[in-house]
Amino acid sequence: MINTKNIDGDSPIRTKTFYGVVTGDLTTGDDKGAIPIVGLDTYGGEVTRVDLAVGTAPVGATLDVVIANGSTDISNPSIAVSGRTGSDTTIVSGNVDNGTVLDIDIDQVGSGTAGSNLLVAVTVKVHGSIEG
Repeated sequence: MINTKNIDGDSPIRTKTFYGVVTGDLTTGDDKGAIPIVGLDTYGGEVTRVDLAVGTAPVGATLDVVIANGSTDISNPSIAVSGRTGSDTTIVSGNVDNGTVLDIDIDQVGSGTAGSNLLVAVTVKVHGSIEG
């Protein structure tokens, strides 16, 4: 999905959203899923937001997720106990290039019900100019 926003009246900002999924009951571990970053121009982009949603809410503990670019953790979103959504806008080292594959790592699942069917949406501010 491509969104165009006009923040200050003069500078159009283009964002793209990329998705990754982890199906079934959630378990902890690294590389549980992937988010391919494709379709960016040669200037790349910057991750500005990560949103989470689950089909079944975690019970007994929060669902803690890490989004990583290689060995660098760039976002740590979570979903509250009995919640179905969560987000993170505090992004660290979020620059990505076309072809980057972000990893979905799960650090903690619910202790009573783990949670299931995780959807991760990563919003990237596209660098460079908008043409056409």
